Amino acid sequence: MGIFKKREEGPKRGGVRLIGVCGVVPGGGATHTAILLANYLRQKRRRVALLEWNGKEDFAKLQRFYEGRSYRDGEGRRFSIGGVDYYKAFTLEDLPAILERRYDDILFDKGSRPGGGQDRIFCEVNLLVAHASEWRQEGLLECWEGRQGAGGLGENWQVLVPLGIEENIRSLQKRVGMPIHRIGCFEDPFTKNKALLEVFGKVL
Repeated sequence: MGIFKKREEGPKRGGVRLIGVCGVVPGGGATHTAILLANYLRQKRRRVALLEWNGKEDFAKLQRFYEGRSYRDGEGRRFSIGGVDYYKAFTLEDLPAILERRYDDILFDKGSRPGGGQDRIFCEVNLLVAHASEWRQEGLLECWEGRQGAGGLGENWQVLVPLGIEENIRSLQKRVGMPIHRIGCFEDPFTKNKALLEVFGKVL
């Protein structure tokens, strides 16, 4: 099976699982959640890569913070923290070489852009980071409504919310027709938490 939506196209994926993570608004927690998920998978002893596909430079900042030095442009696109491989400024041209490394899971941090050219990649799991509180539901509803004319968000979508009242979550889930999971709020994306492990266990 090819890596793109048209199954005959692109490099063969082998046994790797592809996971897409995006937010409904800029700064809505997609990168933070993707790092949480990558570290959860690593705790399960899986080989994990997290690809920055959002036009930002957050991974460069992360690398500077954890390795304690600055990097010149173009130096070292890949780095590792806690056994997870991070790829800065990913493009589709990078994919064949990444697939050759035989990861168990490849995560795409798509920022706040569900759709567009990123739709070419077929992900077994698609996660949308949103908020369930009444005054912040608008982002998810606008995203969901805006994609209806294009056949919906696509295959295998689930929603993750950091916080929310159960009643609000159930109401929102019924409205958008997608599973919604409350993951809690974790300041440190490298945290190890039993409740978080249970949530991601349900998602994956």
